[in-house]
Amino acid sequence: MQFRKFNRKQKECVRAHGLQVSKWYLIRETEFSLVIHNPETKQTLPIDKFVKEFVTAHTVRVTNKEH
Repeated sequence: MQFRKFNRKQKECVRAHGLQVSKWYLIRETEFSLVIHNPETKQTLPIDKFVKEFVTAHTVRVTNKEH
């Protein structure tokens, strides 16, 4: 299996998923995803290649309106 470095658009996509580019390598690029690999943890992930910004989990604040 040959690992490749990311190009600029791929780096933006990896960062948008909240991952560090320096720890991941590209295995292959498909039409809708990037398949990446972390050699330290031996983890392989398919990620959506159209995500452009990191979105944190939104929390909903519930308030009691009763008086």
